[in-house]
Amino acid sequence: DRSPSRGLGDVYKRQQGDLRKLSADAVLYPTRSTDNVLWFPDGAPPGAIAPPMDAFTEDERVQKLHAPDELAAGGAGPQVWLAQLNSKFAPVPQPNTPLSWFLAAAEQFLTAAYADITASGEPPKNGRVRHLLALPVVGTGAKNAREVSGDILTALLGTLYAFASSSEMDVVLVVKSPRMFSAAQASRRQLAASDRELADRQWRALSRSQLSTARRLARLATAGQLALFLGAGASAGAGLPEWNQLLIDLARDKLSGEAELAAFSRLSSLDQALVLERRLGGPERLQAAVCAALQTSHHSLTHALLAALPVDGVVTTNYDDLFETACLGAQVSYNVLPYQPGWANSDEERDEDGTHAGGAGARASDGGVSAGGGGSRGAKRWILKLHGCVHHPEDIVLTRTQMSEYSDRRQALTGIVQTMLITKHMLFVGFSLRDENFHKVATTVNKALAGHARAADAGVVGGGGGGGAGGGAAVSGRAAAGAAGAGGSPIGTVITLHYRPFLNDLWPQLALVPMEDGDTLPQSDCARTLEIFLDRVSLLASTTSRHLLDANFDGTFSPQVRARAAWAPAAEVAK
Repeated sequence: DRSPSRGLGDVYKRQQGDLRKLSADAVLYPTRSTDNVLWFPDGAPPGAIAPPMDAFTEDERVQKLHAPDELAAGGAGPQVWLAQLNSKFAPVPQPNTPLSWFLAAAEQFLTAAYADITASGEPPKNGRVRHLLALPVVGTGAKNAREVSGDILTALLGTLYAFASSSEMDVVLVVKSPRMFSAAQASRRQLAASDRELADRQWRALSRSQLSTARRLARLATAGQLALFLGAGASAGAGLPEWNQLLIDLARDKLSGEAELAAFSRLSSLDQALVLERRLGGPERLQAAVCAALQTSHHSLTHALLAALPVDGVVTTNYDDLFETACLGAQVSYNVLPYQPGWANSDEERDEDGTHAGGAGARASDGGVSAGGGGSRGAKRWILKLHGCVHHPEDIVLTRTQMSEYSDRRQALTGIVQTMLITKHMLFVGFSLRDENFHKVATTVNKALAGHARAADAGVVGGGGGGGAGGGAAVSGRAAAGAAGAGGSPIGTVITLHYRPFLNDLWPQLALVPMEDGDTLPQSDCARTLEIFLDRVSLLASTTSRHLLDANFDGTFSPQVRARAAWAPAAEVAK
């Protein structure tokens, strides 16, 4: 039985995350004090009551941060738990503190959070089918047992898998560096290789076809051939409404009763937006209302898993900035197009107001280079906001009139999408394929690829005079291997939660992968299967060599790797 709502929990991994920004039911902060600016940079949550220091005992090293009822029950953020992890308070201080002392805090958190959530009767946040617990790699701070990070990581993963196998809650381990992420993924692979039951249980929710698709997407990602296209469904796990629901929510106070609301719900989304625009008093007020409805500070697990993938190009129709927040947590620098074509949002490069260039409140570059150019000062990724951004309400596209104006004003942006469809394999997540502008772009691309393939079959297309193996050869190869309209393989993969009849007929150039495989499942079950699917892609696409020359991670090495790392040059190990 592969139903995600049945059976036991799962353990997820995500890269270099910011635990404070992840939407979960409960999180563990490795500190006793709300005065710790690393974990509480803005101070304690309003009204929160921190446990007294003497509440932290050897038997109860994890304490709940109490908050007012309106914050603690059903609020946007997770329930925070504090932990005593400073080894100077351990019965045996460093450097002789046993690993079991650090692991005990993690076990206490899992036990206490499970009991607290079960007793409260609160449903999982944001419509998840399972509660989600999140914690860091405990004990690996500078003043603790960093030099044995590998041993702690391996033992902690075992603890988490044991908890997940005996409960109905999911766990996400949030790591803070590329080396830690590499070591964690290597440890997961080794655990699965040594424990067949664990390997089978870890991916039991995925069908053979889904597992095969995950392998294919991972290969494309590691080859630099994968790009992302994110729709509103990608933000649903953070509690944000999908597009149709957002418009209905905004309309409730502006319509006369349920009958008018029912009639409103039958309109197309473009007509719904026009009605709202007129009822609210103009486009600016509608844009402001949409921005206000999309304000949230915690991104979803789906955002985190997508941010960890090795892709450099991302297109989104979403107005929110949650994927950008996940990228910041993963320490992946990015430019937001069209606002920051020449800015990198690293910690060293901030705007005049002190914010990240790629984060909230960022301003546009005063004349940077174009997308994908060499002047982005080290940004690893670009994110194209196709329909506008909450930080630029005036650019948000909502109505039919704005859609028409959009095609005139943003030809350059649609040109980027066309290029991505031709040169990359596009992975669509949370996107319904109903966007009219995307239809036009995809139709143009399919015609171009089909025409190019026909020319290639006729022997017209070649390297070109003076072009050698450049430009034309790249497009010719993509046309031969990527255009379903020309009889080739799909130009993209669309992940849907449910099976959608006729989608194959409407989009033959795309591979369609529903998260329900045969059985009709609730949406929350399918959303959890998507998380597991993306975790599988991330695991297969991750490098597991970045930690090999760091002695702190010796505990994650297999005997073969340990022997090799002892003598191999850095370049050889990196390879």
